[in-house]
Amino acid sequence: VLQLGLNDPDGAREAWEKVLKIDPNRVEAFYNLGFYYMSQTPPQTSKAEQMWQKVIQKAPDSDMAATIKMHRKNLGQNGSQSMKEN
Repeated sequence: VLQLGLNDPDGAREAWEKVLKIDPNRVEAFYNLGFYYMSQTPPQTSKAEQMWQKVIQKAPDSDMAATIKMHRKNLGQNGSQSMKEN
């Protein structure tokens, strides 16, 4: 996350991917990767959805899952590519 704050989004992505190689259940990495993919121009909604779906599967009652569901709903209301609602 620090690298993202230092305006190094690709470095942040690489760090999150390394985390997932060490701990594939680390939902924070999936969560952050989802936002990374949504921040791309154009947004990579399919990849973001894949990452966020893993958060919902692994931690359905977490605050992160609730935030993802809210973002999905807002994206659908704003006319962006629709994302599945869970």
